[in-house]
Amino acid sequence: MKCIKIPSEDFIFIGEKIESMANKCIFHPMGLTLSSMRILGYLHHKKVTTAKELILLTGKSKSNITQRLNTLEKNGLITRDKSVSGKDKRETFLKITSLGKTRVKKAIKEIEKFHLSKEKVFSKKEIITHIKFMKKLITFLDEQEAEFKNIYNKK
Repeated sequence: MKCIKIPSEDFIFIGEKIESMANKCIFHPMGLTLSSMRILGYLHHKKVTTAKELILLTGKSKSNITQRLNTLEKNGLITRDKSVSGKDKRETFLKITSLGKTRVKKAIKEIEKFHLSKEKVFSKKEIITHIKFMKKLITFLDEQEAEFKNIYNKK
């Protein structure tokens, strides 16, 4: 099978453009960043988690996650609780507050507006094809992540 050459830079630049637009138009006006929103979104669905779990989930550094959590807590969007039963009594558990839940719901509404605006430019068939492609791409990247790390971490 012949391989169709798709410049990798296109994916990187498109991802950066979307992230920049989301931060500028949706998250920053709400006092958030995309990274903070990911944490809030995860807590919104998971209910309780730990910083260690977020580090593993996101691949971000401990200091990065700590900074995000400090900001979220300072803004009243999450709480830290040591009383949740767990094996390690030193472990702190993170929970989303009602204000945090409100911000997540507001962000979701804003993101849905963006999705609806695509329908003005793209046909339903194009959108469906794009969604199928993105699902396949995500599956491929998930499966290949370890291999990519080996390729780019060789010295």
